[in-house]
Amino acid sequence: MLRLSGEPPATLCIDELNLTVCCRYAESLIKNSRINRYLGKHHLRELRKLQNLLSELEKICQSSI
Repeated sequence: MLRLSGEPPATLCIDELNLTVCCRYAESLIKNSRINRYLGKHHLRELRKLQNLLSELEKICQSSI
């Protein structure tokens, strides 16, 4: 990132924290069976997108450990 921009954004830590909190909240919603059924029935495309996004985040988190 330093090669691309010269210096990291000033809000990088805050942005990363916000993203993590939002993703964990979305993950908890998806794990709720009633919410998952509703999304699967009425918003399947959005549910799949959210699941893919969370899966990608989990892969990134696992690779950084």
